[in-house]
Amino acid sequence: MSNQIYLPRQVDAAILGGGCAGMSLAYRLLLGGYRGSVVVLERAVDFDREQRWCFWGPIDKDITPFVSKTWSKFLVAGGSLEFVRPAGAKYYQVSAPSFLNAIREKLSTANNFYLRMGVTVHKTTRDPANHVWNIGTDCGDVAAKLVFDARNLRGFTGSSDSAAPWLHQSFAGLTITTSKDVFDTDAVTLMDFRVPDGNEGAFIYVLPYSQNSALIESTLISVDREETDEHLTRVNWYIETKVKSSVTVHSTETGIIPMTTTKFPFSTTPGRYYIGILGGAAKPSTGYAFTRIQRHTKRIAAEMIKFGRPLSYRPSSTDQRREWIDDVFLTASAINKKFFTQTVLRMVDRLPPDLLIRFLSENDSLADDVKVMSVVGNRELADAAATLSGRRPQTGSVGD
Repeated sequence: MSNQIYLPRQVDAAILGGGCAGMSLAYRLLLGGYRGSVVVLERAVDFDREQRWCFWGPIDKDITPFVSKTWSKFLVAGGSLEFVRPAGAKYYQVSAPSFLNAIREKLSTANNFYLRMGVTVHKTTRDPANHVWNIGTDCGDVAAKLVFDARNLRGFTGSSDSAAPWLHQSFAGLTITTSKDVFDTDAVTLMDFRVPDGNEGAFIYVLPYSQNSALIESTLISVDREETDEHLTRVNWYIETKVKSSVTVHSTETGIIPMTTTKFPFSTTPGRYYIGILGGAAKPSTGYAFTRIQRHTKRIAAEMIKFGRPLSYRPSSTDQRREWIDDVFLTASAINKKFFTQTVLRMVDRLPPDLLIRFLSENDSLADDVKVMSVVGNRELADAAATLSGRRPQTGSVGD
């Protein structure tokens, strides 16, 4: 063994990955009074690398203590257009390190939960005779009745013939302070397309924390990934042309979110389940994942406590409707690079802000969705529908 970290020999449930999904599931199990033994295995030694998660309300009461900032207005701009809208539901931020460390502290008070950091999982193999999973790590082996894989997409192969649309939401940003007061502290800039390549899905996202401090982030929605240097060039251009103040840079953050309707399997083998991004938690057309993760892990925890294992999940008609809309948006965006920018600007211009927020947060009704689709261009909708009609449902595969 390369490390001297104590691991329990056998547990009821092992969670691979101590990020948002893994720690949220452990937290939900703890809140629900789960009596089985749980180990969370995380390869990082601390949570400082994590950044922040933002989402629209309404908010789960169990998450309220972790909220670090809220905004009640949002801005979307492009070309000569600029829209500042009041929001009936607030836009929330949870600081990832604070959230994860708070859960870490809560788990440490329970004698049936084990969080082990600095542990790398090398392999997972199923012993069908004993109905357990053997988890090999650099700190020893753990046997578990159930395994919840909350790691990244490293082992995901995607659709067998790439039929489903697959775009990337790549981003990089800077947390800064300015030499003068320039920000409206109550307005989040969701999308400012007034940047180079803004007509092809590039935009700036701004989270103001005070009149002279903010996160300024460049994002691109595209079939192709954009490198960090290209994003930071766009951020610096925005600072020079829009912020117009000297700045001090405190940190840099980067990331990439899959935007696809490829089916991420919840389970492919008895006793092993996929959660978080690996389980398809990111909403395909927006990349929002935090609220979905909370709903998913809350349901799993309730089923674990009641039945001893999670149940298989069948998408409802509402889920299927939303997935079809996501498929249309992604397919149209893949066909036409200008579709995303043009459609977002039309939506903000023509739809009531509360309806738009319901759509973004998946609290939308059928009537809401009809209005949303009414602002999509007829040609783009027809092209996307024609492409979709020739597709078969696809399911990706996952491995270590």
